Amino acid sequence: MSYVFKAIQLPEPKIQFFQCLPQVNPRNIYKCKPFSYEFFAANASNNEITLKVITEADYVEQAGKFIEHLIYGIGKRPYFGFSNIFGVNIDFDINNDIKTTTSQDLNLIVKEVVDELYGSPSIICIIGSSELISPNYKSLKAEVIRSFSHRGVRLQFIRRDTIESFKGQYGYEFILLNIATAIYAKCGGVPWKLADPTLVTTGLIIGIAFHRKRSEDKARIYYGSIQLLDEYGDHLYTRIRMYHFEKGETEGLYIPYNIMKDIMMDILRNFKKVPLIIVHKSAPFVEDEDARGIRDAINDVFGNEKPFYALIHIKRNIIYRGYDLSATDVSIKRGLLLVNQDLNNKHILFTTGRTNSSRRKLGTPKPLELYVYENNSPLNATEISEQVLALTKLDWNTTEMEIRSPITLKYSTRAARLAPYLLSESKTDMQIGDIRDLM
Repeated sequence: MSYVFKAIQLPEPKIQFFQCLPQVNPRNIYKCKPFSYEFFAANASNNEITLKVITEADYVEQAGKFIEHLIYGIGKRPYFGFSNIFGVNIDFDINNDIKTTTSQDLNLIVKEVVDELYGSPSIICIIGSSELISPNYKSLKAEVIRSFSHRGVRLQFIRRDTIESFKGQYGYEFILLNIATAIYAKCGGVPWKLADPTLVTTGLIIGIAFHRKRSEDKARIYYGSIQLLDEYGDHLYTRIRMYHFEKGETEGLYIPYNIMKDIMMDILRNFKKVPLIIVHKSAPFVEDEDARGIRDAINDVFGNEKPFYALIHIKRNIIYRGYDLSATDVSIKRGLLLVNQDLNNKHILFTTGRTNSSRRKLGTPKPLELYVYENNSPLNATEISEQVLALTKLDWNTTEMEIRSPITLKYSTRAARLAPYLLSESKTDMQIGDIRDLM
C-alpha cells in the first residue's frame, strides 16, 4: 500500500541564553552564556562546584588531564574553560580529588566520596572503561535518586574510549562542551530555555514510556511518566512516576484502565485550570484501557469545563528512511515533516538529519512516526510536530542539535528502565522531583 505525503520543512526551534538574541544552536552557549548565568553564579555556594573523580588505577593521569581540560579549556573555540562559559568555578585538586576503583568496588567508593563532600552543588565524575561503567550504571543512577540528589550530589559518567577517540582531534572541544553543559545542568543550572512556548497556550504535556523486565518465573512491565507544564516558555515543571505490573495484569505495553484513570486523576487535580492536555506515549494506545482511562479522568476532574486534549503515539522503531536528492550528501534536513494526505492522523517527522548544508554523521537519519490517536484540540499536524521537535531541544545532556527523541519520551524511558532498581514488592511507585536525576 502506498500513500501520498506532503513535505513541510519546519523551522528549527530557537533557544534563549543569558545573552544574545534567540539562537538555533545549543553550542552557542560558549559565547551567549547559560540562561541562569547570573542567578546560578550568585546562588552557588562560594561561587563554585565541587568536583571529585573516580577512575581505574591505570587511567589516573589521563583522567586528571581530561578534568584539567574541562576546567581550564584547550584554547580552542568553542571551549575556553568552564568558568569562562558558565561563570562559576570548579573546586578540584588533582593530587587529592581522584580515587581509584575496580568494577566490584565502584558502588562502595562512590558512597565514600559522597560522605566526604561538603555543601552543594557537587559532581562526581566516573571516568572509566565499559567494564567499569556498564555493570554499575543503572544501580548507581538509582542510588543517586534514592540517596544522593537531595544532598546536592549527582554523577557524570565519562567513558575512556570517548576521550581517547577524540583526544587531539576535531570534536574533542565539543566533547568537553557537552560534558561541561551536563555538569552545569546537573548542579542546578539552566543552560537554555526555549525562546518560544511549546504550546500557543499554557498546557500540560505528559510523556509515558515502558520497560519490560523478565525473570525465570515472571515478567514485569515498568513505566515511567514525565509531566511538563509549559508556562509561557519560561520553565517546565517536571514530575516522574514509576509503576510495575505482574505478568497477566496487562497483556501489552499499556496501563490498565483503573490504574491509568487513578494516575491521571492525581495529576490533573494539580492542574485544574490548564486549557490543553497532550499525552505522548511510546506504545500504541488501547481504547478500552489507557485511552478510556485518560478520557474518563478528564471528565471526572473537569466536568463540563473540560480542556482540549490530544493523545499521540510517538513510534521510534520504524522502517522508514528518507533521502534528499537536492542535497550534496542526499541527507534529509532535520525538521522535515511528511504529512500523510491519505491518513490524516499518521505523519513522519525527521528530528535528525543535516542542520547545515551537509551532515557530518554517518548513517541515514531515522524519523519518528506520529500517530494522532485522538485530538479534539485546535492543533493540526504541523503544530503537533513543531511541539515534538521543540521538545528535542530541551535535552541539557548535550549541545548536539541532532536529538531524536523529545524529552517527554527520552526521560520517561530512562525512568522506566531505572524502575527495577528503585521499586520492590513493598514500594510499587515513586516520584522523582527533578529531571536532572535522570540525566
